[in-house]
Amino acid sequence: MTNETRDELQLPEEISIVNIGEWKDKFTDLLESSASISINAADLTRVDTAAVQLLVVFIKELQSQNINFEWQSRSAELDKVARQLGLASMLQLESA
Repeated sequence: MTNETRDELQLPEEISIVNIGEWKDKFTDLLESSASISINAADLTRVDTAAVQLLVVFIKELQSQNINFEWQSRSAELDKVARQLGLASMLQLESA
């Protein structure tokens, strides 16, 4: 077992097409600098299809780069939208 530091990613109240570019940049920075990430999405109360798609790409990149991650906390809205879009398993929400 290693003593690696886990970076914490605090998601905002809203990720949507309006601010998706900003979050893409933040996710890219984390992919370049993190070995382990804890995602807190408890405050995420407004999430659209574009945001869920971005999160799917982020999770897939974490997996492809062998970066450990966990959902520290999630909002009911994220779970609901991901399920409606059929993407909950791709976000690993079912096992979290």
